[in-house]
Amino acid sequence: MSTPPQARLAGFLFLTAALASSLACSGAGAPEAPEASTVTAPSAPPPAPPPEAAPRVDARGKPTRTAIKAAWAEVFDTAAAATEPTDKKIAAFVGRVGEPARIEDGKRIWFAADGAECFKLELLSEGTLGTERIFDAEVAKTECGISPAE
Repeated sequence: MSTPPQARLAGFLFLTAALASSLACSGAGAPEAPEASTVTAPSAPPPAPPPEAAPRVDARGKPTRTAIKAAWAEVFDTAAAATEPTDKKIAAFVGRVGEPARIEDGKRIWFAADGAECFKLELLSEGTLGTERIFDAEVAKTECGISPAE
C-alpha cells in the first residue's frame, strides 16, 4: 500500500518547517548575501576572540583542562569548522589557549591543572586532542604547580 501524495507532501512540509525552525533557533543557515558594492576580499586576519570567550585560567594564569577542552570543542567540533583547513583551526585553538609548553613529534603539548589533578593534553597534527592524567608527583609539581592527591 502506498502513501497518498497529500500525506507525503504534509510530511515533507513538516520536516522542512522543523529544519527551518531549528536553523533559526541555532543562528545557523546561509548568511544573507551582501550587496555587490560592499563585497571585498579579506585582507586582514580574523579578529581575536572577544574577552568573554577567553579560557578560564588557574591561579598561575594557565588555562585549566576544562577550559582547554571547551576551546577545542569551540574550534574543532562545530559545523562551521568542518570546512576549515586543519592548520587554520590549530592556529585558532593556540590563539585561545596560548602557546603549548612544548612540541614533540608534531604534537603540541599543554599541561593543565583541574582541581588537585594534573593533566597532559596533546593536540595532534590532524586536530585530535588527547588527555592523560599525570600521576608522577614531580612532573605534576613542575608542569602544573600542584602536588597531586595520593
